[in-house]
Amino acid sequence: RTIYKNTLYLGTAEIVSKILQFVVMIYAARLLSQEHFGKFSFALSLSLIAIVLADLGINTLLVREISSNKSLAGKYFVNAFLIKVVLSFVTYSVIVAALNILDYPQDTRNIVYIIWLFTILSTFTELFYSIFRAFEMMHYDAFLKILRMALLAFAGLYVLFKGYGVFLFCAMFVLVEIIVVLISSLIALTRFIKLRAMKIDFSFMVSIFKKALPFGLAFV
Repeated sequence: RTIYKNTLYLGTAEIVSKILQFVVMIYAARLLSQEHFGKFSFALSLSLIAIVLADLGINTLLVREISSNKSLAGKYFVNAFLIKVVLSFVTYSVIVAALNILDYPQDTRNIVYIIWLFTILSTFTELFYSIFRAFEMMHYDAFLKILRMALLAFAGLYVLFKGYGVFLFCAMFVLVEIIVVLISSLIALTRFIKLRAMKIDFSFMVSIFKKALPFGLAFV
């Protein structure tokens, strides 16, 4: 019954979010100029490739490890969070270096930086999703996925139809993801993670990184 319910939640969320994403992208392609939509698509593609470096399999590892020992959820979460902060800066450095080496124009770089911030925020959202999945509470995961795309569809389409341009359109991605991260953290910290269990441990971080690396290499 648990498998059925969780599969139904995740399946429904995936279908709804993909439909909304499809609608947003169709109107973005129609209402943005060809040049701006091309730059937006480039920024999204580059950021989604780089996001692998900001995770390196940590989210996948956390589902496995926390599900087998839920009392360690707080310890895994805080140490994984700090690893992701470091990896985010590494990813940012890689993107900046790539854009400079390839000599992209400044407006393209600005769009990439905005979308990069969105994707970095999303990898922290995925960290909370890992907690929900480890506790087999996928309805939170499903709710947040639908909420994210519903908000993004509303805000994105509003900006597009008002003709505010590609920069504000990209900024809506960041704004929506900030909202989702805050709601995710509120749910996780009140329902699944005990603050007293959030102990920073450098050797534990190294252990998490080593265990996650095979998953990360598979994604790469």
